[in-house]
Amino acid sequence: MNKKEIMLDVFDYFRECGFSDIATNVKINETICDMVINYEGKPQIVIEVLSSIKQLKQVINTKDLLFEPIINLLQSKAFAISAQYYVFTNGDEYIWFQNDELGAPQNISAPVNELHKPEYVNLEFNREKLINYLQRIHETYFYGKRSNIEFLKLILCKIMVEAKLLKKEDLFHSNFKLEFFNNNYFNLNIQNKEMHNDVYSRLEQVTFSSIKYTDLFVVLDTIFVPDRNSGEIVMTRWLSDLLIKVSDIKSDSSIWDITSSGGYITRAARMSFPNIETLNFCVSEQSAILATIHEVVTGGDIRNIFIRDVRHITKNLEKNKPSHIVCAPHFGGRLSPELRYMSTNGATRFEEFCIERALDLVTEGGRVTLLLPESFFFSGGKRQLFRRRLLEQIKINTIISLPLGVIKNYPTVKICMLTFEKKKPVSNYEIYMCNLNIRSSNPDLFSANDNNYLNKIVEESTQQLNNNVNIGWTIWSEYLNESNWSPYHYEPSLSTEFNELEHPITKLKNVTLKIQRGTSLKLEKAGEIPVISPGMIRTTALSLDKLDFTTDEKIQKRRVYAYSNNIVMNNIGTHIGSSALVPSDLNETICSQHVIVIKGNDSIILPQFLVIALNSEYVQMQILKNATGTVMPSISITQLENIKIPLPDLTRQKVLVEHVYGIEKKIKDLQEQLNILANERKNIIDNFGLGGM
Repeated sequence: MNKKEIMLDVFDYFRECGFSDIATNVKINETICDMVINYEGKPQIVIEVLSSIKQLKQVINTKDLLFEPIINLLQSKAFAISAQYYVFTNGDEYIWFQNDELGAPQNISAPVNELHKPEYVNLEFNREKLINYLQRIHETYFYGKRSNIEFLKLILCKIMVEAKLLKKEDLFHSNFKLEFFNNNYFNLNIQNKEMHNDVYSRLEQVTFSSIKYTDLFVVLDTIFVPDRNSGEIVMTRWLSDLLIKVSDIKSDSSIWDITSSGGYITRAARMSFPNIETLNFCVSEQSAILATIHEVVTGGDIRNIFIRDVRHITKNLEKNKPSHIVCAPHFGGRLSPELRYMSTNGATRFEEFCIERALDLVTEGGRVTLLLPESFFFSGGKRQLFRRRLLEQIKINTIISLPLGVIKNYPTVKICMLTFEKKKPVSNYEIYMCNLNIRSSNPDLFSANDNNYLNKIVEESTQQLNNNVNIGWTIWSEYLNESNWSPYHYEPSLSTEFNELEHPITKLKNVTLKIQRGTSLKLEKAGEIPVISPGMIRTTALSLDKLDFTTDEKIQKRRVYAYSNNIVMNNIGTHIGSSALVPSDLNETICSQHVIVIKGNDSIILPQFLVIALNSEYVQMQILKNATGTVMPSISITQLENIKIPLPDLTRQKVLVEHVYGIEKKIKDLQEQLNILANERKNIIDNFGLGGM
């Protein structure tokens, strides 16, 4: 093996020994040390990797170590950073040293088992303690892409032993296999069996069955969150339950999740209906293990867990078609030519293919509920053609636009919920729509019924209020335009709000002299050229403390500047559409590529009024509707030019501007008074007993 490969083996060895803070190629005394291991922020061990340690072993047995150059060099490195131990290794054998009482190198046996073992005590676990405890085990023993899977296997085994579904003595046999995914299985085939036994002994400090299952689910949801590349969708708990409630599921329903990312949806169903029939087709091994934990804890059947791609759900399962399919497919992926050939409606994206499979698998008259990227509902071209064909096969029940942040590993992606029945509509019917507005900071409840706002949406969407709809609204299916299914497009306020105020409506391009995208450049903290970037643009204001910088060398030839009383708009991510007026002290400041510079026609529209209009809900909804890109949405200049804005006469504009800016001044004055009072309060407290009041 070459040195790099040996280094990887050494790294793995010390990670399995329980060390997580390992640095490589560390500079000490103007020379490079192969590896330094820290514990509690302090250097503990320095390591030298050698291709062969044969000669060193001979030296140890025959010579005084005090005068051996190679040992002295590593000793000096350890001394320089106050590390207690220094080690030579070839990846297979480890020769340990520490200084004796006189400071001479002393060859010792490996003390690694005593060096770093977390102190575990038998605790009464509440939610927070259990999170900290399991995270500590995870950080100590596991790392890398499969770390979650290996740890989850052991947690599942412990839970199944408690449920008497497994025997502890069977777990660590070399031929142990836990068959539970219907012809799929896992084993505990990890090279370090000693480490596995050690981890399991730590888990034995926890009696999972004594913990409230909602607390256990919060713990698992906190620790095991997959990344974006996993193909898994992890949603908030209240959204999992909302999917079940809006689907109008009953105790005698049967539910399949055909793209299960951990059994969260069927977990919500089982929490409402303990005996309901569920089936999970999981997208990964980690998803299947999590889903199995959920099934065991809620009293389900672990034989209802499969690791299977949605396209490979075989026909022999279709003989018992479910009454409901509820799922959140991974979105954004383009279909392979093979899957495009299989599509019956011209699907080009994976989520569209999942819609087709759900239609194939659900029973006639059954209901399908999916989470889909908002772009599915209004994109043109092949997606519009797909919607047209789909509309001929289904009866749509609900379309609900969801706020940002409901998908934990895609927090900036706008999502909509679509619910439909597998039946061809024979007449005009009502479709429920809603723009759900709930803050991501709200408690992540297990039941949507525990939040009055969500409970009202459930009641409205399932028609339990005799059409007394207040939060959402209904439209007749004949008015659903195939070019746009987005709720924003049909929201009553969009068409009535400004008409009721008798303000004329015009396109943005009719009131501006220039709309221009910013400059392509790279930022440089040490640069001398100020840059307005999207991070500093928020609603009606620029955060001057977030001003960026660059250098001449990092700017492309085309330069776009913002001048005093121009408007700059954020054109990417969560704050897309936020607009602010450029102050005089930022006159002629260069703008980055994700900023749009707007110069209004002052003879038609006041720049201060244009800022207010652009930040209004009326305009913001249009911007979101026309934005493209699921992960980091942005809007094209052409689309922005055609955004509609209200245009009262200049006199009424001035009145509105004075009113809004007058309120902002009052807010600023009150904030200053608040700061003065806060400082006065602090001074009284700080000086109490020191000659003060």
